[in-house]
Amino acid sequence: QTCFRTAQKSQRRSISSMPDEDLQKTEAEVNDTLRVATLQHRVLENIQALPEFPEYLDAAKIAELKTTLVDVNSLFHEFAAKIPLYDICLAILHNCRFDKAEVVRDVWNRLFCEVILPSETITRDKDVFHMVQNIASGADVADRILLLPDAVDNGKPIF
Repeated sequence: QTCFRTAQKSQRRSISSMPDEDLQKTEAEVNDTLRVATLQHRVLENIQALPEFPEYLDAAKIAELKTTLVDVNSLFHEFAAKIPLYDICLAILHNCRFDKAEVVRDVWNRLFCEVILPSETITRDKDVFHMVQNIASGADVADRILLLPDAVDNGKPIF
């Protein structure tokens, strides 16, 4: 405990002697690091909740994720986007103040398709088919959109 108190006192002295600008910069860096750690924790929780371990994830990288704060780029590309965890991808982009509209739009599109479109979307209406297929094409799920001829009834819900 004595070491801890000494470290606290030393930290207070060093913080109190910092100029306001440096203190604000340090505070912002700490807050950014905490946000990344929180996102990393969410990714890890999602990985651990998967029914089976995906082959495309490296077990050594998962071990690193459990014990080390990984850089945000790796968190995005090697974990969140691969699994896919599009809500976390958006949070990472927001945290990093990423502003490339095409990338942000693509992630939002993938999230919407994941949430809105069931595993298969079936319709007899050609306009609905083309609209949904257009939306889904950007999320690589256009192959899940089926257009049925009027005479076919496969018993599945139809838009």
